[in-house]
Amino acid sequence: MKEGVRARRAPCLLRQLWIALAAHVYWFRVGGKNKENRSSSTPTCGSSTRRIVVRSTTGTKPGPRLCESIGPGQRASAIVVGGQPGRYAFKSVPLRFDERQPPLPEVDLGTVVSDGPPADIAAAEAVVRSQQVNEPLYADVVRSSPIAHRRTFAFSVSPDKSRFFINGEVFDENRTDVTIKLGDTEEWTILNQDSQYHDFHIHQTGFLVTEVNGTPTRFDGLRDTFSVPPMKNGAPGAAKLIIPFTDPEIVGRFVFHCHVVKHEDKGMMQVIELRQ
Repeated sequence: MKEGVRARRAPCLLRQLWIALAAHVYWFRVGGKNKENRSSSTPTCGSSTRRIVVRSTTGTKPGPRLCESIGPGQRASAIVVGGQPGRYAFKSVPLRFDERQPPLPEVDLGTVVSDGPPADIAAAEAVVRSQQVNEPLYADVVRSSPIAHRRTFAFSVSPDKSRFFINGEVFDENRTDVTIKLGDTEEWTILNQDSQYHDFHIHQTGFLVTEVNGTPTRFDGLRDTFSVPPMKNGAPGAAKLIIPFTDPEIVGRFVFHCHVVKHEDKGMMQVIELRQ
């Protein structure tokens, strides 16, 4: 980033950003820590999934521009072109993290200041929009791979929320829950039988999300964390994933779990063993 980026300390481990932009192209990454803080609803501190917007606070056409839903441990990358001179709010928007609780409130994350010499903003945006990958995507390779096994994992919680389960079990590091053969690609269905979001996270490999609540998706890349929507009207939330276990460097034992720290700490984790 250029000179003009400066930060000051803000509550809840946030930094209030003042980012000076001209009509140049910038690459931003926003991440969600899994630090537990239920009073916060921001993606950089707190346990909750958030939606992020950049909203103009000056100019003739204010309004939100949706960027991404970000849960604990997730990251989102965005290409940003400095727009018309002005100050733009960077914030979360309200989201119902738990179906049994009120929505988490909007929180200001920072201020983006667009400033600098006159430039052709439309031309800069056109260059960005015209860029594309002209080679096969790894996501399409994974999507078309033969499926060796299909598995289902149900994420649930005890009535008093003192224990969090995967397929009715709490974590035991001495137990191997899933055994997989190196070279296999598997399809996993993650069921969320709870009223709040659970963030599925797996170590060592990425996965391709192909379906959410029965609706097909068409993502062009893999991820290692995904927010599985909560149960509604008695029906569990669901995400379908294709996971390649094809890298010989990851042979051994590792885990998958919910990335909300209090959920994994209370048992929502299992052990995979990948064998030759």
